Amino acid sequence: MAHGQLHHDTEDGADALFYPRAVLADLTDFDDQTILDACTTIFDYADAPAELRAEAAEIWSMMTGGAA
Repeated sequence: MAHGQLHHDTEDGADALFYPRAVLADLTDFDDQTILDACTTIFDYADAPAELRAEAAEIWSMMTGGAA
């Protein structure tokens, strides 16, 4: 997946975090950059639930060796 493709059009009311959630739910199916992009999308989304942000931060830290 090319960088930046995680931001899908949500005009139809679809969950803006559907794809990033799917990435975090099945890490083995995605490359490192896609996983980090998913985390970034979650961090950047103002209404992301705290639990999802915490999961993304934990994965980010595990992959980069540092805090998100």
